[in-house]
Amino acid sequence: PVVWFGVFGAGTILLSIAVAHPLGKRLEHVGLGTMATALFWLDASLLVSALVFGLAGVFWLALVAYFAVGLARNVANPIFQTWLNRNVEESGVRATVLSITNQADAVGQWTGGPAIGLIGNALSIRAALVSGSLCMAPALALYRHAKAPEALLDCRVGRMMAARGLAREVEFACRRDAFPVVAALDQGRVRLLA
Repeated sequence: PVVWFGVFGAGTILLSIAVAHPLGKRLEHVGLGTMATALFWLDASLLVSALVFGLAGVFWLALVAYFAVGLARNVANPIFQTWLNRNVEESGVRATVLSITNQADAVGQWTGGPAIGLIGNALSIRAALVSGSLCMAPALALYRHAKAPEALLDCRVGRMMAARGLAREVEFACRRDAFPVVAALDQGRVRLLA
């Protein structure tokens, strides 16, 4: 009955509190790249958990996946908000970025929801749940670019610049990079790594 959804929801909230507090303490003073990595793994676990929920053939597996989905969402949201706030330094721009982020989420729900509903009507609820979970996959690729400043600061040149008080310039250079490629010098030739 309906009461069970309340019990499961309360269980998810308690589990989220138990996990979020120690994780929040660990991520409190880390760099943006580390936060992006944590968000990548939380979103990946959300995707896998939602996929397992959609494919679960037994109740206990669906219940475990349900708790995992709720946990990943509840833990990732405050980390994402913190990461977003740290990435946008100007307060006037920050309000716009937060607003656009929320609007993009809403647009994704009202455009993707009916499409997934059509899949559910045409095929099955299981197919709709699986397709909904797979819709989260493109977001994982975005975190690759988010780790650039920390990766550059970890290299020898980045450490030298940071030691001279130029860490902000390194971060600025990463934000202004228009080319999503990484070049390396290999035996006298420039080779693209990404």
